[in-house]
Amino acid sequence: MFTWRRLPARLANAVAGARHNSQLSVVPELVGTAPWHQYIVFLRTTMRPSEYPSRMTSQLQRHLQLRVRESGGLVNFSWFPEKSSLTNLRDPLAYEATAFFQSGSSFSYPEVNMSNVDGVAASLEAHAREQSPKATSNHTHIYVCTHAARDCRCGTAGGEVAAALREEVKSRSETERIFVSETAHVGGHKYAANVLVYPHGDWLGLVTPDLVPNLLDAIMDHSKLPVSPNTTPLLYHHWRGRMGLDKDQQLDLYQRTTAQH
Repeated sequence: MFTWRRLPARLANAVAGARHNSQLSVVPELVGTAPWHQYIVFLRTTMRPSEYPSRMTSQLQRHLQLRVRESGGLVNFSWFPEKSSLTNLRDPLAYEATAFFQSGSSFSYPEVNMSNVDGVAASLEAHAREQSPKATSNHTHIYVCTHAARDCRCGTAGGEVAAALREEVKSRSETERIFVSETAHVGGHKYAANVLVYPHGDWLGLVTPDLVPNLLDAIMDHSKLPVSPNTTPLLYHHWRGRMGLDKDQQLDLYQRTTAQH
């Protein structure tokens, strides 16, 4: 069973404090740990991340990642319980995919397979070149890393947060607007539970179930999309970074945010 003793003492103390006070500055080194990316693609699987092997990959995922890397793309896997089957796919090795872009737009691909993956990559690159900010949906997608085989902290802490998020979204009658999915490894095991919010693009770490109401409040307070590079981070004490910002830009935004509070 996961215990906070597995964390370094400094992190464990910060987490313990955060469990009692969500306004406490958690871990400064959290900031700037979100990898720079201009867009992200989630390939949906029928298997939940808690059942993924420790190194979750596929030929298609590797090929797509190589194709989109130069244009700032990341490719990961996800699982959405309300759509846990992929009955519309003709190819058993194919995926449904959803992509989120720095511009605030999102795009869904009903089937990505080895026959059309290069065309999908070209489409993603074209969307990434669009500079005009625009929001194509008022939906919010929350992805929680629950990749247990990669690190037990993600499986335990992530699983608890994912369950708490679904319950809170349901209690607020927001299931048609806010969707909670689980995802594979995103880096930063020691920051579990890791939570990614799109199209906002914010990455959060050390999220605990008691912070879930605050997180949803923050998301609803930041309902104006797309998010600009200067928008105050969601739960800034737990903020790892944002899509479209490099490490220095993430640090700068965090410092400006804390100076205002």
